[in-house]
Amino acid sequence: MAFHPHRFGRYIIVDPIAVGGMAEIYRARVAASKEGPDRVIVIKKVIANLQQNEEFLQMFEEEIKITVGLTHPNIIQIYDYGQAEEQYFMAMEYVEGKNLRQFVKRLADMKSMFSIDMSCHIISNVCHALAYAHAYRDRMSGKPLGIVHRDISPQNVMISYDGAVKLFDFGIAKAKSASEATRAGVIKGKPSYLSPEQINGEELDGRSDIFALGIVLWELLTAKRLFVAETDMGVLRLIQSAKIEPPSTFNPAVPAALDAIVLKSLHRDRTKRYQGSEEFQRDLHKFLYSFNPNF
Repeated sequence: MAFHPHRFGRYIIVDPIAVGGMAEIYRARVAASKEGPDRVIVIKKVIANLQQNEEFLQMFEEEIKITVGLTHPNIIQIYDYGQAEEQYFMAMEYVEGKNLRQFVKRLADMKSMFSIDMSCHIISNVCHALAYAHAYRDRMSGKPLGIVHRDISPQNVMISYDGAVKLFDFGIAKAKSASEATRAGVIKGKPSYLSPEQINGEELDGRSDIFALGIVLWELLTAKRLFVAETDMGVLRLIQSAKIEPPSTFNPAVPAALDAIVLKSLHRDRTKRYQGSEEFQRDLHKFLYSFNPNF
């Protein structure tokens, strides 16, 4: 059935971008805006059969609470949220581009991959976003919120066609102030990008995101999946063992200095990992400057 643009609250839904098991994503415009008719945004609507699901709605509200205050060039910004036509929604920044997984797939189809310097540049930008989110404080009390994204993966990194890198989908992120802890035995996040402490049900901090981001960097440098098994349980066992070959094993062009950075981000013991995203980013910057000063 053909899609027709229609009004939704104070927005005009233009066309669908994606429909998932939890939400519908649309490109939209503000119906009446001082900024003019060309302002394009994204509307994320909770799908109809979850409108009465209290647990999901609470998670959706937590995402809004966590992300609405985040204002950073490497994080997709939330503009508005609420309920319209009996549907919960949020309005957010529109990025004209593709997610990192889509770019990787397109390059693979062309029998190519991201260059070493471009891979480091992308991950460095995500580090910048995470350093900001991890250190974010409540604007009224000044109290650290202890935000952990918990779902870092190529699907959640957008790259615009003009080269901007944006982290998004804080849908399962948690702040220390979150009203409900994750239930025991429930693991949230994509299995291939979980940290060992996530699998073990331990209390999480920013170092869990660093491990997941290390997985993404390893995969960009090798054009391979790091943790592969026939079942999700098999993937979880591989992550728990964290026996990881350096990227240069599969891509000899990767220098030893970069191997060391990747393996430090992926240390099973989080006390031996990078202790903050800014430290991870700093080492990537140092490497990039020595590897390609003109990048």
